[in-house]
Amino acid sequence: MLKNVPEGAAGIGASADRVTVAYTYGFPLTAGGVEAHVLSLVDHGDSSRFRWLVIGDAGEEFRRLASRRGVPIVPWRGPRWPGDIAAAARLLGIVRRNRVGLLHAHSPRGLVQAAVAGRLARIPVVATVHLPVQFLIRGHGATARFKLAAYRLLDRALVRRLVPRTIFVASSVCRESVSRGLVLAERARVVRNGVELARFRGPHDRGEARRALGIPEAAVVACFVGRLETQKGIDTLVEAFATLPVEALDLYLLVAGDGSLRSGLEEAVRGGGRNDRVRFLSFRKDVEKVLGASDIFVLPSRFEAMPIALIEAMAAGLPSVVTDVGDNAEIVGDAGLGLVVPPGDVGALARGIDALARAAETRRDMGVRAREAARRYSAEVAAHDVERVYAEVLGKGGDGSARLP
Repeated sequence: MLKNVPEGAAGIGASADRVTVAYTYGFPLTAGGVEAHVLSLVDHGDSSRFRWLVIGDAGEEFRRLASRRGVPIVPWRGPRWPGDIAAAARLLGIVRRNRVGLLHAHSPRGLVQAAVAGRLARIPVVATVHLPVQFLIRGHGATARFKLAAYRLLDRALVRRLVPRTIFVASSVCRESVSRGLVLAERARVVRNGVELARFRGPHDRGEARRALGIPEAAVVACFVGRLETQKGIDTLVEAFATLPVEALDLYLLVAGDGSLRSGLEEAVRGGGRNDRVRFLSFRKDVEKVLGASDIFVLPSRFEAMPIALIEAMAAGLPSVVTDVGDNAEIVGDAGLGLVVPPGDVGALARGIDALARAAETRRDMGVRAREAARRYSAEVAAHDVERVYAEVLGKGGDGSARLP
């Protein structure tokens, strides 16, 4: 336990026996993967050592979930551009007023401001990289290239000197960032995303779930869980499904999620005459039931780091067909938990689904190994490993001051 932490040394306002950890996010907090990650850290964190605060703009759903956990949210108007000094000043004021002892930034947008505010407040800053910055910048023109160059310049010149530890949820992204000089190797840590394993391993009535969805008990069911956006490659999946002999395979597709592509995808399915074989389920809070009704998990993403949905599917005992992006191949292909195909390759994706749909014994074997492998990605393990990083940067030197590199 961290006791008697001096104010202004190991953290302004760290109480006699707990440190206030403030999560910052430069985008609105809604109900995505980053938000789930933050809430999981709270759920499985050590409340005898830490208390938690969220700094940022939050939507109604996230506010409700944070309130249920007793986590206060302090509004912060995030930066308009990477070098927004006014945003850093606003963040510094929030940090001081709320006696924050450690800042944990979860997005490149706002990381510069967190680094500056942390140094001025004399508290450590930890950053988590969920996706490489190039995937967070919209567009492909001169403005997008300028923003990317600005972020990378600030990372090399400022962030890597002011941020004692950077956590990467994907080892592939960590390697790339170190090789580009965006972070110092000795300050980089890999802590992969964790999930609530018990939720996906619990008893689920497969027959009841299928009956509710209008799917025969003996059918083969592939499923997708995620946002219906270009990143996730759901359009590639719908196109691949249209080429499969679904009647001969007795194959169905479940699509759990919502997004801007939904109406176009539904129209494509109707136009291809597969409307009776595809179920668009919208956003589901009971995704474990969707996975429990399925035989194959498909994640055709164009880019990823370390997708939470994949670990959830593994915990549910499903083999996967995934694209070779982020850590997918390392997690799935190297361990024989499914098939790995090139991103954007409709034919390869269709062949992968077809192969698993025809091989019930292979699916069972892969599913057993996937369920066992998922044990390495529990929410408890992830929270513990993150708090080990906190302990590194909150460790005190011989003079009682925090070791802030």
